[in-house]
Amino acid sequence: MKTAIKDQVTGAIINDYNQRRILNEINELSLQDKAFFNALHEMNSVREFIIKPENILGSDKTKHGEIAEQVEVGITRAKDILNRKSPTATFEGVGRTAPEDYLKNDIKVQSKFINGANNNLKSVLDHMDKYKNFGRDDSYYEIPRDNQEIIEKVLNGEKVEGLKSSTQKAILEKVRKIEEESGKSYFEVVRPAKSNYSDVQRGTVEKTINKYEKDLKKDNNIKKEDIRKEYKPGFNDGLKASLYGALFGAGTSLTINLYKNREKLIKGELTMEHWQEIGITTIKDGSSAGVTGGIIYGLTNYAEMSAPFAAAVVSATKGVASLVNDYSKGNITEEELIELGIIVCSESAIVALGASIGQTIIPIPILGAVIGSIAGSMVNTMLNFNKKTGTAIEREMNQAMEKLNKEYQYMVLRIQKQYEALGDLLSAAFNVENNLQLLNGSIKVAYSFGVEKDKIIYTLDDLDDFMTK
Repeated sequence: MKTAIKDQVTGAIINDYNQRRILNEINELSLQDKAFFNALHEMNSVREFIIKPENILGSDKTKHGEIAEQVEVGITRAKDILNRKSPTATFEGVGRTAPEDYLKNDIKVQSKFINGANNNLKSVLDHMDKYKNFGRDDSYYEIPRDNQEIIEKVLNGEKVEGLKSSTQKAILEKVRKIEEESGKSYFEVVRPAKSNYSDVQRGTVEKTINKYEKDLKKDNNIKKEDIRKEYKPGFNDGLKASLYGALFGAGTSLTINLYKNREKLIKGELTMEHWQEIGITTIKDGSSAGVTGGIIYGLTNYAEMSAPFAAAVVSATKGVASLVNDYSKGNITEEELIELGIIVCSESAIVALGASIGQTIIPIPILGAVIGSIAGSMVNTMLNFNKKTGTAIEREMNQAMEKLNKEYQYMVLRIQKQYEALGDLLSAAFNVENNLQLLNGSIKVAYSFGVEKDKIIYTLDDLDDFMTK
């Protein structure tokens, strides 16, 4: 019985470990969803900007320049937020007619979205001529991605379809001049934006934003899958759980042994032999708890057992294995093996039931298991389970069932099924993973009904703060 109680305590420890892992996973998923929604908010800000063309600088032919700036800053910020980093791009502190258009990592950036690679380079040189420090310090230019790809091909001596040789020569000359004036490599001074020239035109920018949002959603799903993989039960996590159980088992054993010898300890009468005995017992109990914890971890995560019943299976297996060993040595008969096996399993089941009830009504997992296990042990003592009474009770139960007519037998079986179903419902009601999934669902519902962003509860910490106010 003591072994069964110890196993139930180990089971409670592993259950606590599992629940913490599940809580951390759900919290991480919740934070990732919050990041995704905030990233979409950045793209919505860009959309709100482009639907008011009267507020965009330039003529109808040049408004795409400022649109390109908004798209670049918006998608840069959105990706940073999705990666749960502080946004690196901003318009804050930048005038609309300043030499720079926006900041990235606190560095000044001038956006040049001109049709044609050669024309784009000319625009860069004109700006460098006007602002003598720009491109020479840390500041740099961003041009359409497709234009930069063409320039790179020309620099590599590759053939660019539809590009005249004279234009290619002009591009090479302008690149040389940019490097000469800046004293830097061309690719340090001129860098590609995230969008192509055609992406930011007034007739196509809405599709571009939609595409970026789809990419964000795809990236978010990948990140969430990575989170699930990170917190998925596995061999390495099982080893950690075993170590967790071993440390707790060893610590508990050491504490108990020191308490038993407290008088000798206070008086300084503990000899080397005493310490060796305590050390050996501590290591033995810690190792046993570690192995038990590893098995319970596997049963709870892969066989979908609750911790109390997984611990009961371990206890019963240990007990039956010991009996089988005695039987193989001829110490007990086959009849005794069967009868004692029933008693061992009955004890494990009763302790498991007590532990399960204890963890349900007592919020502290390990304390609930200990008290529940002791209660189960007391019930077992009061029932006086032993070889004789155990067999007698089983025989009497079978005889009682046989005496019942078929109608009552059906009713008993029905009650048993309902009880089992109730047990499943109780398990679901107290299942952390099931309940916390509601948090993620509530976030999506809140967004769909247009609830203000600052009034939505995203994380467990937010929920705790709300409930305690």
